[in-house]
Amino acid sequence: MTATMNISATSHTPKVMLDKKNLIFEIEGESRPENVYDFYCPIITKLKNELESISRDLKQAGHSKTSFKADFKLSYFNSSSAKFISDILSLLKS
Repeated sequence: MTATMNISATSHTPKVMLDKKNLIFEIEGESRPENVYDFYCPIITKLKNELESISRDLKQAGHSKTSFKADFKLSYFNSSSAKFISDILSLLKS
């Protein structure tokens, strides 16, 4: 699987992967980064840009609806992470 975004997990941050070709987004592990803003903002920006690109590509190919899989496998996330996870969910929903 070739990922457009592939961030390895650490003891404080989750693994984050976006496979644009197969339309899969995954986030897995524990989320308690020291600076939650610095960790999640680049992910949200990249995800937003990639989702816009995917949408454009699908429209150009004539696809009106396509499945996009999002897997959240978080064993723990702190309250600071919750807001950014909510932002990611809202972005995926739109």
